[in-house]
Amino acid sequence: MVPAIPAGGIPVAVEVASRLKLSLDVAVVSKITLPWNAEAGYGEVAFDGTVRINEDLTQRLNLSAQQTIF
Repeated sequence: MVPAIPAGGIPVAVEVASRLKLSLDVAVVSKITLPWNAEAGYGEVAFDGTVRINEDLTQRLNLSAQQTIF
């Protein structure tokens, strides 16, 4: 299975899935952005409410609990 993220990843994933003869699935998520940079993120929220946080990144950037509230 090849997962695709709608923000530009679907055309690439379609081609990869086609060439590898694999199924395609779309992962609909929203990026949790850094307080000072809306283009960079440290986590994601899926349509079903699942939250994934890059703990290593938040620690390296010294983000406080207050800064990581979304």
